[in-house]
Amino acid sequence: MARRTKHEPSDYESDDSLAQAATMRYYENLSSNKRQRLTNNYAIRLASDDDVLPELKHEKQDSLVANLNDNDLITLDDMYDLTLIVGAQGALKGVKAFRVSSACLRMAGNVFKTSKSEMSLPDDSPDAFLIILRIVHWQHHEMPNALNKDQLLDLAIACGKYSLYDIIKAILHLKDWLASHKKGGYMPVDTDIQNWILIAYNFKFDQDYQYLTNSLAMNLQSI
Repeated sequence: MARRTKHEPSDYESDDSLAQAATMRYYENLSSNKRQRLTNNYAIRLASDDDVLPELKHEKQDSLVANLNDNDLITLDDMYDLTLIVGAQGALKGVKAFRVSSACLRMAGNVFKTSKSEMSLPDDSPDAFLIILRIVHWQHHEMPNALNKDQLLDLAIACGKYSLYDIIKAILHLKDWLASHKKGGYMPVDTDIQNWILIAYNFKFDQDYQYLTNSLAMNLQSI
């Protein structure tokens, strides 16, 4: 058997080259309409793959949020590659869809790392997540100047659930959202004391937490 020189292709390489050439000739001989249909079908197959680039799925994403009004579809990054749907239809707090940068979202933690172009958080508060998303997208100028008790509670729940304290602590103290709720320097001891305890604990307001838990213990002893 003759020895193959370096420049001679192997049988496998020859077969592969012939196959590629035949494929190109077939594609070139197609009519423009057939060629376009073939290209579209290939794109559809790609769009069903979880590893495909996110922009190929934007058309599919848009169909999922088509029923939302403009106020409930919020774009935080014009070059978004991920749609985060928070809340659920019929839920008390409603549902919002956020178009975000997946790289910015990953700053909030690995739990938000995904190769998909859509993520759903049906059990969470859309308003709380809007604050979190504005923080990780460096939109601090869009932060509200005040939060009511329910908004603080929702933010505290998300903070505890996803370990976000390190992300929000700077804004939390800069905006001093709790100041308007404190009476006598501490969070209020009222019928919502258990919610205030959760807020103090998740936001690491240690003095308030000790004050509230001690007050709750004293109230229980007096019953």
